[in-house]
Amino acid sequence: MTPTHFIIHTIQLKPNTLEEARKMFEEKVPPLASHFSAWCGAQLTADKKTNCIVTIGSWANAEQMQAFLAQPAFSETMAGFAQYFAAPPQTTITEVVTSVGPQA
Repeated sequence: MTPTHFIIHTIQLKPNTLEEARKMFEEKVPPLASHFSAWCGAQLTADKKTNCIVTIGSWANAEQMQAFLAQPAFSETMAGFAQYFAAPPQTTITEVVTSVGPQA
């Protein structure tokens, strides 16, 4: 399945919370998204020097992505993550306009 949209969260974490946030991401995201057939996956990336993480969720259908974001469980999960946030997350939703490379 080819992603057409991405949900990107940029988050400044509190000091020494990366490992806990990673574990929660691995535990909570798959059950929230896996019942949507257009979910392509999610990554959590980290700049360990600045304690900033970026989560990237990829989707093959904009409507399913919006349904994922609208479900109450998504808001509840984000509220659970808030214990690790030093500041509110910045969220960006983008659409793929082109892809290049071996796996594009």
